[in-house]
Amino acid sequence: MFIELITVDESKARSFVCDTNVENGGFVLVDGLATVSKNRVILDGQVYKAKQLTDALGDMYAFVAPDNHRYDERTLSGDVPVTNAGKTFRGYIIDKGQEIRVEDANINGAVAVGDLLSPKAGTHQLTKAEASAVNVVGKVVKKEKWHGKDTTIIMFVH
Repeated sequence: MFIELITVDESKARSFVCDTNVENGGFVLVDGLATVSKNRVILDGQVYKAKQLTDALGDMYAFVAPDNHRYDERTLSGDVPVTNAGKTFRGYIIDKGQEIRVEDANINGAVAVGDLLSPKAGTHQLTKAEASAVNVVGKVVKKEKWHGKDTTIIMFVH
């Protein structure tokens, strides 16, 4: 899977660790700070716990974007691999006005331009939301084939 950061605030970048495998371009629930050590160095206070999404109102969400996103997709030999459970990865706290492009596989079900998106509980995907939904986090602003892949451009409204 790949992700393109179109309009993203770099100050929202954080380190995360998830208790399940998560695809590049996937979405996670931010669940406080994690207790993590790397090479016997304790990183408490520097890494956030990430979990599968819930559909509760008021949760904080992030999207997965390892440093591989900084390279042009046309020069990569393949898609960025899945981040395994328990491994630290880079991601961005979702903030109003940010725009990203994700592969359609990161969206649960078919969506069209103008559709609202909300978290799909128990997954790392967003799904089409009803206009009356209280947990809307994004809106589909464009659908297109990009480098041979079906993609969705999302503007976050949360």
